[in-house]
Amino acid sequence: MVRKFEKRARKAFTIVELVIVIAVIAILAAVLIPTFVYVVDKARQSADVQAVRQMNEVLVSESVTDPPENVEEAKEILRKAGYNVDSFTPMDANCIFYYDSSENKILIYDQEEKKILYPQEIAEKYADYTDGQLSANWYVLNDKTYEIVDTAADTFLDTLKNSSSYQTVRLTGDITIDQSDVTTSDGHAVFPSNEDGITNIDCGGNTITFDLGTSGTSLNDLYIEDNETVRISNGTIEFKEEGFAVADGASLSLENVVVNMESEDSQSAIFPSGTASEINLLNTQIYTGSWYGITTNANGTSSWDVVIRIENSSVVATNGPGILVNVPCTVIAENSTIQGDGIGVCIRGGKATFERCEIIESGNNSGVEDYLPEFSISEKYPFENGWGQGNMVQFGGLIVGDWNAGAYNYDASCTLINTTVTVRDTVGLPVIYLSQDGNNTTTLNYDSSVSAASVTINSATNLTRGTIYVNGVKKQP
Repeated sequence: MVRKFEKRARKAFTIVELVIVIAVIAILAAVLIPTFVYVVDKARQSADVQAVRQMNEVLVSESVTDPPENVEEAKEILRKAGYNVDSFTPMDANCIFYYDSSENKILIYDQEEKKILYPQEIAEKYADYTDGQLSANWYVLNDKTYEIVDTAADTFLDTLKNSSSYQTVRLTGDITIDQSDVTTSDGHAVFPSNEDGITNIDCGGNTITFDLGTSGTSLNDLYIEDNETVRISNGTIEFKEEGFAVADGASLSLENVVVNMESEDSQSAIFPSGTASEINLLNTQIYTGSWYGITTNANGTSSWDVVIRIENSSVVATNGPGILVNVPCTVIAENSTIQGDGIGVCIRGGKATFERCEIIESGNNSGVEDYLPEFSISEKYPFENGWGQGNMVQFGGLIVGDWNAGAYNYDASCTLINTTVTVRDTVGLPVIYLSQDGNNTTTLNYDSSVSAASVTINSATNLTRGTIYVNGVKKQP
């Protein structure tokens, strides 16, 4: 007898069951995927830390008897150890590897968080760098700007304009750039940069002379336009009239450069004129007969958040302040000399730190004997209604704060670490002078390198006094 088998109908999933399964899968994905992403990110960060730790061990072991003098020598040490540093990048896409020449170490910098992730001791050293600041000591480890393109003077401008951000144009001879060689924007001479907006110039030991017109014309300023980066190294820059002007978000870096400006009718050698512009000086000397060595705009919101970093450099102005910032800025100077005539340094607003520096008022104006503290050299009358614009401020070695009823309502602070302040004038200018008006605060912190007798507090009474602190102690009102 043959048994017949009947086909049984298979039961299908209902719509409700499918929706439940999909919902469960979605919930599990929502819970597990971030965990997986976190685990992967941590693994990438751990790999980056391990790579940097090993590279730093190589640098330390190979540098005991012959430490590298620059980033290229450090790269060569790593290449010999098997690291292809010219294409070596972090596994974490948010990060970048920098070589810190002051520490001879590689560091991991998180570009999104704007902070150093590793090593911890370097993160602590740069703990104040919380707003995207980058040290002049840092060099991108796989930066391709080492690719050199040599050019003679007659082809320099064309080569520069056709270069990429990954190339450095190196001069093989001196060159003079005049009005006919530069484009103009809003009446200003515009620095001849490339389309990438990141221009790298190696002077090759030669001189670039900018002769952009007679004094008093707006074309004199050599503008680095908004958000552009210009790096110049290894040579001399001569300005016949005005110097560099650095616009909004733009950056100017000078390394192993001498800047000369002989004109006494010019405003400044370097003018960070735009908001969040950046100046980096490394192993650079600036000599100027102009009104200022480095200065910002006078007031308002223009040139707020400027960052000025100076290391192993000097700024010498023979006809005005070495550095005068009128609005909230950040000034960081290490192992450098800042010298001015009448004023060494004036920090009217913002935050400044000077470590292992010399701040000098040169005393070249000693023939002017009809002014005393609380007077202005430039106008020679008492500050009856407070300070004015530009260098219409108290004169002396280091001036911190403000004394103006209206336009300059900013806090100001300055820290001196192993730094000397000297006044060479013989007419009684103060060495360090602190002032503040209205509801703002001036703060000075210094170590034993500065004598307490060097600090003078504003004694004028014609305006409402602000608050002044010296080494944590309230001095006024």
